[in-house]
Formats: sequence, C-alpha cells, structure tokens
Amino acid sequence: MHRAGTLIFIVPAVGTKVGGLVHALWCSKSSRKELLFLPPRRLPRHAPQPLSRGCFPCLEWSRSPLAHRQDRDANIAKTRKYFDVTVKNETGPTLFHTWEGYEAHLPRREASSGPALDLYACNYYVTEADLDVLVSDMFHGMSSSGRPHIKHAVHGSGQGKTACVLQGILHAERTRDVRIRYIHLAFHNNNGRTFKASAVNLKRDDIQGVIDIQGANKQGHALAVELLRAALNPDENGEKAFKLQDDPPSYDECLKDATQLLRDAAGTGAVLVHLDEFIRVLGGWSAQPVVGAEHVRTGALAVLAVAAAMLGGCEDAAGTPRGTIMTTFIKPPDDTWRSSYIDKYMVGIPCVDEQRYAEVKMPQLLDPSQCELAGDAINTAATEKLRQKGLIILRDCLVYNQYGGLAGLQIGSPKLVEFEERINARLAEPGAETPAGCSQSVPAGLAAAVSALAGSCMGFTWDWNVPETCPTLQKCS
Repeated sequence: MHRAGTLIFIVPAVGTKVGGLVHALWCSKSSRKELLFLPPRRLPRHAPQPLSRGCFPCLEWSRSPLAHRQDRDANIAKTRKYFDVTVKNETGPTLFHTWEGYEAHLPRREASSGPALDLYACNYYVTEADLDVLVSDMFHGMSSSGRPHIKHAVHGSGQGKTACVLQGILHAERTRDVRIRYIHLAFHNNNGRTFKASAVNLKRDDIQGVIDIQGANKQGHALAVELLRAALNPDENGEKAFKLQDDPPSYDECLKDATQLLRDAAGTGAVLVHLDEFIRVLGGWSAQPVVGAEHVRTGALAVLAVAAAMLGGCEDAAGTPRGTIMTTFIKPPDDTWRSSYIDKYMVGIPCVDEQRYAEVKMPQLLDPSQCELAGDAINTAATEKLRQKGLIILRDCLVYNQYGGLAGLQIGSPKLVEFEERINARLAEPGAETPAGCSQSVPAGLAAAVSALAGSCMGFTWDWNVPETCPTLQKCS
C-alpha cells in the first residue's frame, strides 16, 4: 500500500492507465480508508502546527459572498491608506495627486470572462516569513560586484509575480522605517493600460544588413526617460505608444533626466519602478518577437539602473535603496552585463500558503473540531495527523495545477470554485469513522475531505516546466 500511496501524489492525470487505476482505488471507501493514514511523501514547506487537545482556533465555517466582499473592501482600504500616507504629494508628479489617478495605474489582470481583476484588492495567501524574504530580495543593496543592478522576478505563468511587488512594498513599510512609492508600468495584460514602443525605426546597419547594436542601445536610453515621464504624468489614454527616436539625446543627458524623475518620484523616501512584462515593450500587440529589441531593452535598463543607484540609500537600519528597478516575466531577462555592465539580481516569488488559504476557504480543514460529529467521539491525535496530511495534499493542489498558485486563487476560476465547494461539502459530512489500519476514530467529514483532495490532485494538470526553467526560484521546494 505504500506504493499506491506514492502514486496518488505523483500521477499527473486520471486519464493515464496507471492514474485511472489509482483513481479507482480512491473511489472505493474501503480503499480510501486504508490509504488515508499512509506516511506523507514529504513534509510541507511550513509544517502545520499541531493543535492542542480539545482546543482549536475559532474560525467561521464558510465564506459567504458578503465575507468575500468584506475582504475586498479591506484590501482596497489598505491600499488607499498606503496612497494617502506614502504616495500622495500635491507638489510631485501628477500620478500622485489623486487616488483615482493612482489607482487606475495599479496592476490588473484580464480575465477570460467578466471584468478585469484588481490585484491589489485580492487576498494574498503567503506567510510572514516568505514576505520577509521577499522584502530582503526586493530591496537588496549594492551587488557584490559594486555595479548597479536590476531586480528580476521570474516564475511560471499565474504564480504571483505581478501581485507580489506591491505586497512586498506594503510589508517593507510595516517592517522598515521608510516610505516607498510604487510606480507600475505594464507592457501587456493590464486591462488596456499598457506602454508600447514601435520598432519601425529601430536602428539598423544598412551596409551590413543587421541591427546597429550601439544605435539601438542609445534609442533605449531615450526610451527609458520617455517611459518614466509618461508613467509619472499619465493621461486618459490607456494604451501609451512611443516611437524610437532617430536622433536620441546623449547617454549623459538621458541619465540626468532619468535621475531627476526618479528623485522627484521618491520625494523624501524611496521609489520602486515595476516594469511588468518589460520584455514585450517592443513586441507590439502581437506575440512575435522583434529582432534586435533586446538591445533597446538593455539600453533602457542601463539608464534606469544607474539612475536608481545615484539616488543612494535611505537612513533606515536596513539601508533600503532610494531607487529600485524591478522587472517581472515568465522567462529569464536579457543579458545586461555584456552590453551595459548592469548586474541582474533575482527575486524569489513567495508560494501560496496552504494554511492561510484553508483559514479563509476551508476552515473546517484547518479546525476539524467544527466538523459535525453527531454525538460520536473522536481521537484528537489521529485527527491531528489526518489534518496535517490534508494540508499537505491541499498545498500540492494549489501549487501544481494550471489555474492554481496565486493567480488562480485571486481570479476565482469556476473550476477552483467547484473544487472548494466539493471539499467543503465533504467536510460537512456528519459523524465519525475509523479508517482501516487505524484503531482510532476521526471526523467522517475530515476523512472524506482528505480523500476528495487526493482525488482532485490526480486530475489537475501539473506544470513541470517551472522547476526546470528556474529551479533556484522555487522558494516552496
């Protein structure tokens, strides 16, 4: 039975021959009872804390639409307070004048149906420890080489790259004595509010018939200033288009302008400029890559990195840099070292935390004492063991599927809602049962929920590419 238990956790799809056999085992209540108490294949990233005997935390049984609305309102109020305390400055760039103007440029994600998702209004299911690491990465000081650097957050699609940046800033303000203004520039998938540059007049060597690398770098220098100026002085046009300059200003002039713009944006505190999917800046509105676009991007990043470094550091104990430039994308960034001697510093993306998620979405899984026992007695130790196993499986369900991770939880896709309703329906089953191979009784609802969780994991589409593409960024490994 150990072998069967292992298969349950790693089979990628029920449709496979082996997966179908294991799924059939789980459909049998007797088989399910025998498998429930097998040793887990590994410990979770943060081992669930045992609950004391007869004492469980008081959590609500389910989440009503009103509760979800209250969560959203609370998250909006938190971001609005951040704007009022940190961002608003009547003497600074126009982006900071009103909440309406600032809120319009915060990150969004376009949903397959319905309105766009305001990422700042969504719950963020990560631990305080992971937020601490995120802040340390985001606001890391000078690189070991002493050169200016760009922060890069790289992870698979839907894993919370964009959402984590503002959350990292909010956590930094709670834990550091510093004010950090957040400037978001989206180059794709932001409900129409995007920045794009045309590659029509990208510098080329007509004699050789290739890209003029030095000329493209200079165009990138000028583009960096234009992007900053447009971001800090927005208009009503959602899609901001730029044309690469045929005769761009000198590097020194571009650096001077970019530094002044960042200094104005930082005010007496700090500023973080988030280049969301910056690799698409010259991609137009199609998915086709533009030959030579990388030279424009590296030129722009060179100016931004040096300008941010020239702002120096804050006076807080952690030495938070006054200027930070950060990109987010699903693929590794351009090589900026060879062309501009700018270092890359990789930022780890926090994984969704199963306990925080369960607290909101499946409170009976986190607190089995709320299960309806119908007068039956249960063993606390056995129940705790089963609860921990359920949380381990839940974590896999949330991370390793095509609509999971932070994006799936925020968007609330229909499949994910069905998954939550199915598990909560199992948790509502009354009475107690004694699984095969165990002499102690546990809540029947908890046993049924753990069974349903394992079955759900088998049917999900697992994303095997993320660990292979970026193994060093897998904070949850």
